[in-house]
Amino acid sequence: MTLAWGVRVRAVTAICLLAGGVSVFGLHGFAAAQGDAPDGPTVAGDAVLRGYLDALAKKRLLAAETGSLPALKKLVQAGERLYLDGRHDAAALVLFEVAESPRFRDFADETEFRGAEYMLARSLTKLGALETAMRYLERVLRRGEKDPYFGPAYRAFVDVALERGRLDDAAERLAALGPTPLPEDAANELHYLRGRAHFDAGRGESAAKEFAAITKTNRFYANGQYLRGVMAARDGDLKRAEGHFCAIAAEGKNNTYSFYVDQRYFEVKDLAQLALGRVAHEGGRSEDAFYYYFQVPQDSERVAEAMFESAYAMYEGGDYETAVDLLDQLEARFPESAFVDEAKLLRGYIHLGRCEFEKADKLFVGFHRRFQPVLDEVDRILESPARQEGLFETLLVEAQYDAERRAKGEKGDASAPSTLLAMLRVDPEFYALHADVRTLDAEAARAGRLAVELGALAARVDGKDAPKPAAKDEQVAWDEAAELRGDLESARAVVRSLGEQLDAMRRSKASPGEIRELDVALVELGGRLAKLERAVGRKAGEAFADADVAAVDATGDGASGGDLTALFAADQRRAQTVPAQVERTREKLVEAGNTIALRSLRVLRDRLGKGLRRARIGRIDAVMGSKHRVEIQIESLAAGRFPPELLDPLRVQGLLRDDEEYWPFEGELWEDEFLESSKGAD
Repeated sequence: MTLAWGVRVRAVTAICLLAGGVSVFGLHGFAAAQGDAPDGPTVAGDAVLRGYLDALAKKRLLAAETGSLPALKKLVQAGERLYLDGRHDAAALVLFEVAESPRFRDFADETEFRGAEYMLARSLTKLGALETAMRYLERVLRRGEKDPYFGPAYRAFVDVALERGRLDDAAERLAALGPTPLPEDAANELHYLRGRAHFDAGRGESAAKEFAAITKTNRFYANGQYLRGVMAARDGDLKRAEGHFCAIAAEGKNNTYSFYVDQRYFEVKDLAQLALGRVAHEGGRSEDAFYYYFQVPQDSERVAEAMFESAYAMYEGGDYETAVDLLDQLEARFPESAFVDEAKLLRGYIHLGRCEFEKADKLFVGFHRRFQPVLDEVDRILESPARQEGLFETLLVEAQYDAERRAKGEKGDASAPSTLLAMLRVDPEFYALHADVRTLDAEAARAGRLAVELGALAARVDGKDAPKPAAKDEQVAWDEAAELRGDLESARAVVRSLGEQLDAMRRSKASPGEIRELDVALVELGGRLAKLERAVGRKAGEAFADADVAAVDATGDGASGGDLTALFAADQRRAQTVPAQVERTREKLVEAGNTIALRSLRVLRDRLGKGLRRARIGRIDAVMGSKHRVEIQIESLAAGRFPPELLDPLRVQGLLRDDEEYWPFEGELWEDEFLESSKGAD
């Protein structure tokens, strides 16, 4: 009994890893051909798992006749407890057995069985196995709207599709599942999914029609209104855009709402308040913009953004005092916000508007001193292929160091590279790819011993002490590829080291001639390294693909073979290719991350260039303003007038009696009203 349970659990665990790998990272070669189950086509990972369970039943390691409704309910309860505890991997393991085991196939019409499928889909979603989760949700949806889980499964499918991407494909799959006509809530969900697909693809007119069809009873009504406002603003129709945003932001008075809201509504409401402020600002209504920005709640993640934009609106509206107050609050409450540096530039222009030229000049000089080295670093990266190739990896390392510094309560480095990396990490797409790489690394580590464990299981089933060794020729191919990649990694480390040494030389004020010569050499070396990496990648990919094909040819379709030993052998050989496939997938993710980082770098370069130009222009204005003020003072002295701003206030006050008061000059000379009236009387 112990052997049977151990083999079953570890086999199911292995297949969960394989199925998760197929779903999350698109690794090919794991699964057998798709089959047709009684309730429709299954995902490849389901076919593999079903094959294992059938093979276990044939060898009597899994007794199909032991299945019963009480046993089903007990397993579902265990899976539910694990799910609610947040142990989604363990929950998926238990629920996989309910959904795929031959022990419970006769109970597919039971409510508990259907609930297990829905909960399995939710667990897989939490684990990131989105494609597999969508397949299990499709099982639920095929049973029609009378199924108690139809509504939740429809909403869950839309959520998974929005997270997964490829919305056009997801909308077609969902529409094909029926029924016709759809219930109101399901129809609204489909309208929003189609609308988002059109919106992301730039098909504004089609998107607007889909969003307009969403009724107020649906959770996506506010989202649809917001996106309609965004499209109207892009078209330049600010009045219509403001109407859509107001339809969201005006709700909630006396805690009453005219449409359905959930926790996501309040995030959309914050965005709508910001959008209203921007529309008012664009229309030159600074007071209205301030009002809308002020409505953003103090516990919102958008407060810093609202403060900065509100200060900018007040500056353009001529209310310098309010603008300064907002900037003071921004720097005090959010000192590490991405808007603080731009706020310093804005503060400089406010000082210019108030004729405080010395203060403005000081701020502009500080801005230039801080960001000119960052701009130089950006230019050096954009000129060097070696630095561009390693940008994403550098960002990953810097993110880790930054997290460690924050955990220790330490402040970040103020150097140009660190400032640059901090500004780049604002990009949300970079964050998403960063998370994908981390997830891939974690899952690859979890699956690292998969081939060994499958071999051990096969040995136990065959009654042997040790698994069979891998084929010699394949191992040699992988060893050669690993050696090549090791050499390339060493070369990359050397190039990175040269770049760091160049940075150190710049900080130590080395001669420009030495730096220029080494910089040219680094650029050339980086280009040669990039060509070599691409060539080795192609060769290694061909070798790994040949090994994968050889494994499939040698073992055949293991999922449909029905023999447990053959299944173990097939999946063991396939699992041996996992490290190579993970490495290739990681390279693709890193390459995509590098592309996004470089795109963000170019955007940042434009922002920095514009900011530094504004700082230079502001400094010129400050110097010219100071010069013009001195000229006016000289003219006043030449005309026999002592400029009021040159008077020493303390000296003047020292000449006053206790019952006298000094009023400073306010810019205009008025004749005494008493004298005026006396002249009239005479």
